Amino acid sequence: GKDVTILQNLLLRSKYVDPIGTSGAYDKPTSKAVAQFQQGNKLNSTPGVFDIATASLVLKQLMYDGYHDDGTIPKGYKFKLYIPVYADRTKETNATLYDNQHKPIYTFIVRCHGSMDLETGMAVNQLTTNGNTPTGLMSFDLNSPEPNHKSFGPFPVVRAVEGIKGNAAIGRDAENTFLPYYRDGLLLHTGEWANWNASMPMPNSNGCIHAHPADLKRVDDILTHDLGVAVRPNPFKGISYPYKPQGLLSIEQLDGRIKS
Repeated sequence: GKDVTILQNLLLRSKYVDPIGTSGAYDKPTSKAVAQFQQGNKLNSTPGVFDIATASLVLKQLMYDGYHDDGTIPKGYKFKLYIPVYADRTKETNATLYDNQHKPIYTFIVRCHGSMDLETGMAVNQLTTNGNTPTGLMSFDLNSPEPNHKSFGPFPVVRAVEGIKGNAAIGRDAENTFLPYYRDGLLLHTGEWANWNASMPMPNSNGCIHAHPADLKRVDDILTHDLGVAVRPNPFKGISYPYKPQGLLSIEQLDGRIKS
């Protein structure tokens, strides 16, 4: 299934593992790859059995995708939003909006922290539903506002449509990428948050990108008035997205790989 496909993609990043397919089946090559990962890391686990200790170490060592923004925007796109993040998503960072010549237009604070695991008190990882915002390159498009203004604010939202590189693009193949087929509904949005003001950190989301209300309004104004981006009627999903995305979203983790 999908969880196995994610595991196979992560194992391919390990220096101990021979190349394997990403079929989603826990087959003999996958079991062998798990055993190689366990042996290379000197885990005291049953070889080839994907137990809790193995899973924890896979997430710790192999979650980082190595994606780096290339400082360009391909022809055909009207804008790009670049967001640097850290493994610790409690750290809010500055996002930069670029035009189609890769000229910086506007910089603003964002929060890419997903939901919390109520049992462990830890942030849910980015390859899990409602976890931290996934890293990588994605297509991005301006949609009409969400109906729930308390949760999403009254302004147009920007939707991440499909993964192109990095964790956002892992999957069975190029036609079956993490975004949107494993995880969908990733937006740049704001909210009408109770007891919040702009001097405070923003609340966590379910994996979306949170921005201050004034900043999202400014971004929407720049996109529509300065960069010629159309507000598409909101389809409320990225799967079978009915429009050609007008922009790109680039999310890069700055603090990189955790050494084994």
